[in-house]
Amino acid sequence: MYVIATRASSDKDALEHVVERFYPGWGIQVVSLGGVRSSEALAEGLQGLDGRALYKLYIANKEDAESGVLPSRYSPTTVVHVVGKARVRNMRLEEIRHEVEKARAKLRLRLYFENGSYKFAPTLPIARPVLEEPEVYHDIMAFRVPEFAKSVVGLEPGWYIALRDVGGRHVVFSRGEPAGFFKIRDNLGVEPYNGRKPESVNIVDLAEANREFVLKLVEATLDWVKSLGDYDHVLVPWSGGKDSTMALYLALKLFGRSRVSPVFVDIDVDFPENKLFVEEVSSQLGIDLVVKRLELKPHLLVNGLPEHSNRWCSRLKVSKLEEAYGEVCSGGARCLVLVGDRDVESESRSSKPPFFTKGNLTYAYPLKQWSTLLLQVATVVLGVPLNPLYEQGFYRLGCYICPSLRGWEVELIKNSPRLNWLLGEESFREFLKKREFTSNS
Repeated sequence: MYVIATRASSDKDALEHVVERFYPGWGIQVVSLGGVRSSEALAEGLQGLDGRALYKLYIANKEDAESGVLPSRYSPTTVVHVVGKARVRNMRLEEIRHEVEKARAKLRLRLYFENGSYKFAPTLPIARPVLEEPEVYHDIMAFRVPEFAKSVVGLEPGWYIALRDVGGRHVVFSRGEPAGFFKIRDNLGVEPYNGRKPESVNIVDLAEANREFVLKLVEATLDWVKSLGDYDHVLVPWSGGKDSTMALYLALKLFGRSRVSPVFVDIDVDFPENKLFVEEVSSQLGIDLVVKRLELKPHLLVNGLPEHSNRWCSRLKVSKLEEAYGEVCSGGARCLVLVGDRDVESESRSSKPPFFTKGNLTYAYPLKQWSTLLLQVATVVLGVPLNPLYEQGFYRLGCYICPSLRGWEVELIKNSPRLNWLLGEESFREFLKKREFTSNS
C-alpha cells in the first residue's frame, strides 16, 4: 500500500530501520531517489515510482526544504513531508516514526478550497490547503445537522465541513477558513457552536467537483486489492455503516456477486434501522447475506454495560464473524476478508497493517488511508447506498449501548421523532443512567 521515498541513501537506511521496528508486516518499500539535488529530478524520481504502491510518502530533510530542493510536482496520491530537524538520519527512530505518521495524516487530510469548492486534488497551484499542518489524530468530515437538532448544536440545518480535533472539539470551516467550533462530550450533551455564521455545503456539488479524483483513487485501490493474489471467496463484515458498505461495494465491483459473501451480525441492541437497511440493500443487489444472531441482553445481567476498558461485546461479535468465516471458507478454501476499517477511527485500527494472513484467511483494509470526508464524497460519486441514520445526523454507527456512543448521538436519539422511542427501551435507559452518573461524578 505504501512506498516511502527520500533523497539520500543514508536517510533511506534510517527509514528502513523505522519500518522494520514500527511497521512489521506492512510491506512498506523504502527507496532513495539517488541523491539528486534538483526539484525537477526529484519529481521525475517520484513519477518513476508509479505502480509500486497505492500511496507514496516523500520524506524530506529540513535543510533540503530550506534550500528549495523539493519535488516540483507530484500525484494526488503522493505527499511531500518535511521533517522538523535538519536531517532524517540524525533523528531518533521514534522521532522519524512520528514524522512518517504526520506524512500519512497529510496524505489523508489533503483538502483545498478552490473556486468556491473543496477539492482533494486542486487544479490550480495557488489553491490553498484547508489544513496547513494536520495532526495524526485529526479527521475531516461533512457534518450533518438535521432540522430537529439545530437548537442542540446551534447551527442551521445542513452539511458543514468540520475538523474533528481532540477532546470532542469540532472546528467548522466556511469557504476554506475556520469559522468557529462546537464540542461533543463523550458522556452527555453538546457544547453549542461558538463563532461566526458558517456557510454550509451541498454534498452533491462537492461530489461532482471531486468525481475524477474519486474514480481514479477507486481504480487504484482496486488494483491494490488485485495485487494481493487470487482467492476462492471474498468475505465482507457488514455492519450497515458507511465504511463496511463501501468495502462491500468495492468487493462486488472487483469480484462479482457469485464470489462475495457479506456477513452481518444481527445484535439485539443494534438500531433496527441497520438490520432493515442491510436486508433491503441485499435484496436490491441480489446478494446472499450470511446472518449471525447475537443476543447481548442476557450478557448484560452478568457483565454489565460494555466500557472502553472492557469491550466484551466486541469479542462476542468477532467470534460470530469468525464462525461465519469458518463456515463459508471450509475445506481449506483461500478467502479474502475485505474490511472497511479506517485509521482515523481508533489508534488500534491505525496500528494494523494494510493486510495480513491468518490461516486460510487474508484480511485487507482498502479504506485504511481514507478520511471521513473522502468516504462520504465517494459514497455519493459511486452511488453507494447510505444508511438512513446518517440523514438523522449520525456520522458513526453502532449499538445503542456502545461506550463509543457520544453526546451527539445521544442528543440525536432524544430529539429525533424517529429515534426517541429508545427512551422507553430498558437497556438504553440503563445506558443513560450510567452516563448521567459518570457526567456528574
